Amino acid sequence: MTLAAVRNQYAEFPYPLRDPEDERERLLERLLGQVPLLNHLFWAGRRPIDGEFTVLDAGCGTGDNTIFLAEQLRETAARVVALDFSGASLDVTRQRAEVRGLTNIEFVEASILDVPALGLGSFDYIVSAGVLHHLASPDDGLTALGEALKPDGGIGLMVYGHYGRAEVYLLQDL
Repeated sequence: MTLAAVRNQYAEFPYPLRDPEDERERLLERLLGQVPLLNHLFWAGRRPIDGEFTVLDAGCGTGDNTIFLAEQLRETAARVVALDFSGASLDVTRQRAEVRGLTNIEFVEASILDVPALGLGSFDYIVSAGVLHHLASPDDGLTALGEALKPDGGIGLMVYGHYGRAEVYLLQDL
């Protein structure tokens, strides 16, 4: 699938499907967005989570990690950047943030490949879930993210594995 095809798919079908009004009832917790766990794993619990702390959700989709991280960081003045190349997905993320009253998120419509040229600065933590495997060169995507990472920063990645999605591929072939 080409990058243009992926972009068109997510423009038509923002993913994952989320109703912003659900934010009034629950907060979706995400493993790659648990701030105390990240602090423990990457910085042995010694990293101040304050106004200097910066997060990039690279390929945020409809915002599960963005919302979970921003909610935990609400009182810290930390900066969360939600980046996606699908304006439709970013709109859902923006609506979810509005329902929660989150003001600590910056929304950027762009490809992760463009991150180094966007002038966003460097990040303490970058999360990218379900994105890199869509690129023609996942290595190029990882390189772009690495260029935006602070020297002592951490990256949380999730890619779809072939065997874990075998049923999905069978249904797609059908």
